[in-house]
Amino acid sequence: MTKKNSYFNYLSPKIFPIFPAETGSLHVLTSPQFIIDTRAGVSFTGKLEIKFIVYTNGKEISSETLTFEFENSKTTASPFMREFTLANHGLLEIHCNADTPIFTKIIPEPGYGILERPNGSSISINRDMKYAHTRVIEQMRHHNRFCMLHSAVLSDGERGIGNSILLGNPYDQPLVTRLRTQEGKMVSEKLLPHTVKMIDLDELLVSGLPQTIMITANNRVLTFDVKHHFGDQTRVNSVDHLDPYSGFKTHRTLDLLSMPRFLISRFANQLNLR
Repeated sequence: MTKKNSYFNYLSPKIFPIFPAETGSLHVLTSPQFIIDTRAGVSFTGKLEIKFIVYTNGKEISSETLTFEFENSKTTASPFMREFTLANHGLLEIHCNADTPIFTKIIPEPGYGILERPNGSSISINRDMKYAHTRVIEQMRHHNRFCMLHSAVLSDGERGIGNSILLGNPYDQPLVTRLRTQEGKMVSEKLLPHTVKMIDLDELLVSGLPQTIMITANNRVLTFDVKHHFGDQTRVNSVDHLDPYSGFKTHRTLDLLSMPRFLISRFANQLNLR
């Protein structure tokens, strides 16, 4: 029998970057029913609260809270869309809380946002999560530093290809991040709380040569690879969320009692017995 305290009454907030209006507007679809269907571990009768918070230039500029009634894990509320447009870059946080512990994990439901551009085309943007990211937790535990390695950056003025790294700090403390290339070039940026910066890689990269870039910081930083027209960060072609380096250990120590079991398991795998 599962203990009641093994459930949670909240999910880790989802985070999306918001681009300036000249780049496009962010559209996010939210389905209260889908949240319960995919994340609740028990039947839910009660209230689900969803809150949208927008930050720009380090300040909270808007907040909207909606409450939905559920009975036996069902609601009459339909999925709904919200649109977000800013003069500058910003961050959207979507918080989800239930009035009783029902969630088996605090990982938010899957989903993505859409960046609708002025020319009528659109780009999908994967959401990130504010905390409870297991890779980051293990990474910081073992190395005390945040680390991201991306091997697909390219800047080429002759072909009109621009590349930037979008960095976001959704936390209450400032952080310092460094971007390094394989040739040893480096740029350092300080991100104040609840701010976003777009770092153009043109000065760091060798023009026309695909390269690798490493991003490190004293705390976790949200990281997106943004491809755009050369010299114009507003003309965005793609926005890719980057996954951090995994901090999980690849080796573990075995004592004398565990070694036989390990060897038998490995032998069985080699024979395809498991």
